[in-house]
Amino acid sequence: MADRYQNIDQGELAPGALRGWVEHLAKLFKWQLATLMGLTILSALIGLAGPWPLQILADNVFGGLEAPGFLARHSQTTTLLYIAALFGLGLFVVSETLGIFTAYLSQKFLFQIEEKVQVDTFNKIVDTRSWEAGRLDNGDYTYRLNVATREV
Repeated sequence: MADRYQNIDQGELAPGALRGWVEHLAKLFKWQLATLMGLTILSALIGLAGPWPLQILADNVFGGLEAPGFLARHSQTTTLLYIAALFGLGLFVVSETLGIFTAYLSQKFLFQIEEKVQVDTFNKIVDTRSWEAGRLDNGDYTYRLNVATREV
């Protein structure tokens, strides 16, 4: 497992090891990543709907167009203004609540990923073979071990 992430003889990250490690983490946390992506897409869609109440008002007042759907009976009245304001406020509250929830989940998932990285780093240190310590000078072995833990 150690050779998969680190080439001890060269003291540097093996080619393709970082990509393999990221793919490994992505497989472990695929549901968390999918959840975050779904929430981000939902947040973007709500953000796109934000100007909609203002557009209804502008079209109704300046364009003389009738309000769409169930709002048609409230065209050219102050009731349409109140309804549009409530829609705008509701979209804002939902958007901000979703943003807070997304930030909470991303922090939670990032702490889980960080814990996994720390465990992998510890396993890398433990998995360094004892024969490597015996055949290298003490300073060289310590240097390569530091390189291995820094790269992981």
